[in-house]
Amino acid sequence: GYIIAQINYDTGVTTPDGLLTLTKFDKNDSKEWSKEYPGVLSGALAGFTVKAVFKIMQDSSEDYIVLGILEDTNNSNSFYDTSPFFLKIKNDGSLMWSKVIEGRTPGRMLDLISLNDFILTDNGEILLVGSKVYSEMTGGNEAVTHIYPYLVKYDGNGTKEWSSTLETLDNSSQEMVVTILKKVQV
Repeated sequence: GYIIAQINYDTGVTTPDGLLTLTKFDKNDSKEWSKEYPGVLSGALAGFTVKAVFKIMQDSSEDYIVLGILEDTNNSNSFYDTSPFFLKIKNDGSLMWSKVIEGRTPGRMLDLISLNDFILTDNGEILLVGSKVYSEMTGGNEAVTHIYPYLVKYDGNGTKEWSSTLETLDNSSQEMVVTILKKVQV
């Protein structure tokens, strides 16, 4: 079977914008269940709504991990106010837990974390992969932007174990891949 994600962008009275709906189908494309997750991420970042879902994957215990991004609907410059989220649901669609990773360093508009993929380890851990972007001003009012690979590791219960920014701008691609593979095995 498989799960599809739907995000409502219809501004209306009955259905709020950014409402996440997951629908599970069996191997014959028959719908098994469909569930809305209106309060999944509420409280963590008030005013944020679901903007996109990047990946849904079943783990070894037949539960599902969902990775996406939230957007601050109260800010007109929403590119800078997004935060990655991920959640774990049981095979029946019931929510086990959800996590939001603050996507921007408070007070610094261009410190961004973008997580757009994950790897599931054999023992149920979740390794989120993406990038961290930050800019600094030079003496001539010009911004220098740095982009680094970024990894975050969670256990199967949603507890953060570690995060790492791999500052490898001056290294070759081969060295960066070796560094990432070493981190995955930690």
